[in-house]
Amino acid sequence: MSVYHDVLKRVERLVGLDLVYYIKNSAYMITQNVFSALAALALSVLLARVFPHEVYGQYNFVLSLLGIVSLFSLPGINIALSASVAKGYEGSLLLGAKKKILYSTSGSFLLFLLSLYYLSIGEYLLFLSLIITALIFPFFSTFNIIFAYFIGKKRFDRYSFWTTLSAVISSFITVIVGYIFRNLLIVIAVYLTSATLVNIYVFLNVMREVKRKKVDKGIVPYGKRLTLITSLGTLRFYIDKVIIASFLGFHELAIYSVATAIPNQSKPLWSILSHITFPDLARKSFKDACEAVRKRFVFILLGAVGIILAGMVLLPPVILFFYSTKYAESIFYFQLLMISTIAGPSAVVNTILTSQGKINRLYKAETIINLVGIALIFVLTYLYGLLGTCIARIIASGFMPLLVRWWVVYR
Repeated sequence: MSVYHDVLKRVERLVGLDLVYYIKNSAYMITQNVFSALAALALSVLLARVFPHEVYGQYNFVLSLLGIVSLFSLPGINIALSASVAKGYEGSLLLGAKKKILYSTSGSFLLFLLSLYYLSIGEYLLFLSLIITALIFPFFSTFNIIFAYFIGKKRFDRYSFWTTLSAVISSFITVIVGYIFRNLLIVIAVYLTSATLVNIYVFLNVMREVKRKKVDKGIVPYGKRLTLITSLGTLRFYIDKVIIASFLGFHELAIYSVATAIPNQSKPLWSILSHITFPDLARKSFKDACEAVRKRFVFILLGAVGIILAGMVLLPPVILFFYSTKYAESIFYFQLLMISTIAGPSAVVNTILTSQGKINRLYKAETIINLVGIALIFVLTYLYGLLGTCIARIIASGFMPLLVRWWVVYR
């Protein structure tokens, strides 16, 4: 134990990190992300195998629309709540949930309008899928706020346990139901409902802990501003599948969805670093927070490059094994999209700005990245199909965020 402790302390002095804290909490977060990613991939594999390309494409199209309308639930309140709870305002949890469910109703209304459009053009399966999604949406998008509370409390053990349980239960039930019924409507209803019920259960249990605690009413305006700032990023993350469905069709969307299944899991993986560092960066001055991140960024970036290269070489046979050879087209696009994950470490640079309330700088960086990204996805997908989409993502989700975020913070 003494040798281990001595080595640990030497490494701590080298990289300037409290390694005991980071190793402990990273273990919780990595475990959560691994199990959640495996659950999501298992669901993706099953649906890709049992559904025809067209139906699997429609499933991903509905989830992408759900991701876009999630902006109406004020997701920025989650970030604002984490910062507020870290400063002792645990009672803000209920206030945040009330505002989220209120604003979510406008998202449901938009989904209803979209469903009527698909009804008018004879797409009855999409019509019914969007009706189901609209009914569940306010509850699905509200009660995940409980996980932001755990982050603010630095209870990464509870955060990891409950997010993992929610993902595993919803995916497991949906896999069984999907295999038995092979019906898109049932799959969507079961997936959204099961995840929502777990989150409601956790929320109600925690609410007993925060009664009569201090409330920070500032989380609402701050959450609205953060939602506005991050809205273009959310739109950019989901808009590619909507554009592909519109320009190229649902068959091509199914191919693309398999190609993105693993690269998209890198975002929650890199968010581990943001979640763990958020409470500590929130307590530092802006100058100290910038310096703390700058010292360690090269190590993080080199690790990301290693992960990307290993994934490009080792994962294609795995994808073919699980998804079957009917998705062989996806391999080339997968390898391209792995390059786009190079910007993952720059999420911690954004954490400096959110934890310090530097809204203007954050808004400037994300606006540049996302406006260019959305434009590139539209133009390059229209001109070059799926290859154009992948090139757009490499530029807009890979190298641009890395450069722009660093420039905005450290210029």
